[in-house]
Amino acid sequence: MKNLITTLLLSLLFTVSQAQECGNFNSMKEGFIYTMKTFDKKDKFIGSVSYNLLKVEEGSAETKIQMECVYRDKKDKENTVHEVEILCSDGFIKTSLNQFTSVGTETLALEDDMTVEMEGTTFDIPLGISVGDKIRDSDFTTNVFIGDVKFLTTIVKVTDCKATAMKTVTTDAGDFECVVIEYNSMIKAGFVTLRHSNKVYFSKELGYFVKTEAYKNGKLDSYTILSEKV
Repeated sequence: MKNLITTLLLSLLFTVSQAQECGNFNSMKEGFIYTMKTFDKKDKFIGSVSYNLLKVEEGSAETKIQMECVYRDKKDKENTVHEVEILCSDGFIKTSLNQFTSVGTETLALEDDMTVEMEGTTFDIPLGISVGDKIRDSDFTTNVFIGDVKFLTTIVKVTDCKATAMKTVTTDAGDFECVVIEYNSMIKAGFVTLRHSNKVYFSKELGYFVKTEAYKNGKLDSYTILSEKV
């Protein structure tokens, strides 16, 4: 679940980065919703995520985008709702990876004596990313304490991120020419560590991604594909 959430949220950042300027998000207007379905390596449906653009606040120096991500399980039951804030300034889309590590910790906040410590770098994507572009490595650490006892440490790292090719992707909504983005991800939560290499496919025609793929040890582990847009 952690890797799925991180992959899809990073994909969301690449989607926003396709805009050539902060005030232009192509078809992504306030209230716009699109849904991606996720399948395992055997093509078995395992869940979905719907993205809802809640608000776009344009300022003189930066633009702030607020998105709601609704996750559903294989029985189409809603199990997580998470909001993400993204900034556009200085020619980059910027966010903190703590928004990825915090998914799933919200319910812990009900504990009166819980505290959370976060540190790390921002994840910065150049606007209008194209083949050949590279993105600096990013990481973030979240430590959750119950009283004076460290309850959970979650680490997210994104490395070797670059735009590698153009490719035509077929979906139920049609065929789309896409930019291929590749990167490596590492998520460590407690004693569990997940490592994947990832590919994300973006349609410049639509202005958002239409497919993602996660690989483990060089073999396809799961993928998502566009199912509907409103």
